[in-house]
This record gives sequence, structure tokens and C-alpha cells, in this order.
Amino acid sequence: MLLNLRKYYRPRSIEAAVRLLSANPERCVVLAGGTHLLASSRRDVEEVVDISSLKLKMLKRENGAVHIGATTTLQSILENPRLVKFAGGILVGACRRNSVSRMVRNQRTVGGEICANWKRSDLAAVLLALSARVKLMTLSLEEKEMSISDFWSMPAFRNGRKGSGQVPPGLLLEIVVSAPTSSCAAFEHIEQIESQPSLVSAAAVLAFDGNRQCTEARVALGSFADMPCRLPQLESYLQGKVLTPEVIESAGSTGWDEIRPLTDAQASGSYRQAIAPVLIRRLLRRCSKEA
Repeated sequence: MLLNLRKYYRPRSIEAAVRLLSANPERCVVLAGGTHLLASSRRDVEEVVDISSLKLKMLKRENGAVHIGATTTLQSILENPRLVKFAGGILVGACRRNSVSRMVRNQRTVGGEICANWKRSDLAAVLLALSARVKLMTLSLEEKEMSISDFWSMPAFRNGRKGSGQVPPGLLLEIVVSAPTSSCAAFEHIEQIESQPSLVSAAAVLAFDGNRQCTEARVALGSFADMPCRLPQLESYLQGKVLTPEVIESAGSTGWDEIRPLTDAQASGSYRQAIAPVLIRRLLRRCSKEA
């Protein structure tokens, strides 16, 4: 529960919601599904802006891309027949893995995963590997579009809002994911028990030419470091190569010196450092079979 909550707002327009957020940006937060926010014991939140009436629950395919409104639930993505095979099913797979409870998935929103649970969400690695972009309205009522990695690199996310004096970047409106062409995609994760968040999650999107040589590689990790991350050294190593067993084995040992693994209550950094290459090799084996 929010221990110092004083005011609750339910605006009817995006502009009104942004004005409310900008009036007290350090103490006012967005409420969407509420599965993360209401379970917290934060003392810095004094006002919430409920955005459930803003018609941001939207899911459509347009010009080869999927447009997902910020308040779209994870269960909505799971139940959309057009997304079952989109990007090899990794978007649907990450939503299913997010929670074993259908009731939670019916409440949990994509926007909440990106903004409130981005360090621990299984969606994080998938969206990063798919080069997702986000659309938001800033506190100065300007619409912006940027890559999801740039979004997570903003000060409010990098430094954390609680006790830091950082203000939110604005109101998230939409996530846009372009369909990868002529590519293979895979998603892997490991957890202690099914009902707990993943200790590490990984996603890969690879493109191949007619000779089965890798022409493009995007490999991402979630719950591994202090923010979801790509593996640029590994991606460079894979380009131009056929995914033979030898290449896959070597790839699992490439690029780890650039990332410092996270140690927390769920797992040590050394454990994550040991298990992440195993997930990467699993991803590449799956992709090699589809190449």
C-alpha cells in the first residue's frame, strides 16, 4: 500500500493527466493496472493519476508493425491470434511467462512493465531485441518517439525516482514493435519456481542469408544487470557466420566483459554470470534450426 497517499485523480484526457503529473512531478505517479504500484510500501508517493479512462488500451498491426497502447494488458496480447506467430512468438511467450496467474495478467499492463517493472520484466529483453520504440507525451505536452533503450536511459530510470529528486519523463502512450523480416527469434529464461520472476531472461532476433550466414543479430538480456542490455560484442561476432556447434559454443563466451552482473536477494552476480551464457547458447541453437 502507498503509505502517504493523499490525492487520487482520474482524468478524462491525456493532456489533463500530464498536467496533473507536471504539477507535482516528484510526488505524483501514474496508476494503470496497479499490480506493482499498489503492492509497494513507497512513502514518497502523495498523489496518483489513474489513466484507465484514457483509451490507451489498444492493440493493432499496421504496416508490418504492432502498436500496443500503454494500458493494454498482458492477457490481451496472449489472446490476440495475430500475435501468436509474430516474431517467432517471443512477445506472447514473454507475456505468458510474466505471471502464472491469469488474473494478474488481466490486470498487469504493458506500460507498467516498461515503467515500473522494467528491470525485472521478462518483456524487457524481448522488447529490446525487437528494437521496440516508445511514444510518450512529455510534461511540456510535446509528443516524442524514441527507442526503448533511450527511454530506459533517461535520468528518471537510470537514477531511480525514489529519493533522487528525479521527475518522470512524461506519460507513456504507446509501444511500437516492427516485425522482423526474414529472421528467427527465440526467448529463454530461468527461474527458481514458476511463480517467481525470472532470475535471467534472454531474447535473440537473428537474420540469415541464403547460405545460412547470420546477416544481423540482436541479443538482449533482462534481470541480468542494472538495466536490460544488448550484447554488442556478441552481435558483432555472430555476423557473417554460420551457426555451427563450434560457433555457438564460442558465442556463449563472447561479450561478457562489458557487463557487470547484478547481485540481489534472488541471485548472486556470479550465478547470473554463469547461467546467462547457457541461455544464450540455447537461443542460438533454436535459431540455427530455423535458419
